[in-house]
Amino acid sequence: RPGDVWMPDPELSGRILPFLPMLIQPLAEAGRTPFGSELGLAESSRATAAQYIRVLQNLAIEAKTSKSDISEDVAHAARWSMKRLNQALDGYDPEGLERPKLLAEQAGRYVFTEHAYVAEDELHEELWRDDLPILAADKELHRLHAAFQLKRLSACVEMQAHPELVDD
Repeated sequence: RPGDVWMPDPELSGRILPFLPMLIQPLAEAGRTPFGSELGLAESSRATAAQYIRVLQNLAIEAKTSKSDISEDVAHAARWSMKRLNQALDGYDPEGLERPKLLAEQAGRYVFTEHAYVAEDELHEELWRDDLPILAADKELHRLHAAFQLKRLSACVEMQAHPELVDD
């Protein structure tokens, strides 16, 4: 689909490029005409939430078919995509969007999941990172959290002090 093909853009770092289906340079020059816009070619400065979700889904598929753990390059591309998705959600109604598989960390490994938890403080993250998939992204991606109804760890767990267990 044309919307899955990305236009070359100086904003795209070398670590992101291998994970995006790029239009070759001669076609990219032609694609910059109104004809390219009508085709819906993806440009990083104007990409839609759905286009970033497709990038995340493709990264998740690649990770699933890989024989090894998720690489730092895939993780970097996923974090970039989640940050850009958060920006693309500004003023956008997420109703009808496919729920993306997001990058999370669990038990010391990266995973892609539709049900990542948001750890708003380091103590919650440290206590639960072995048991739950913790979103591996900037903490300020509030539109992303809200659009896909990600659970906040602080709302799911309760921490209590037990002074009777402390030795004097």
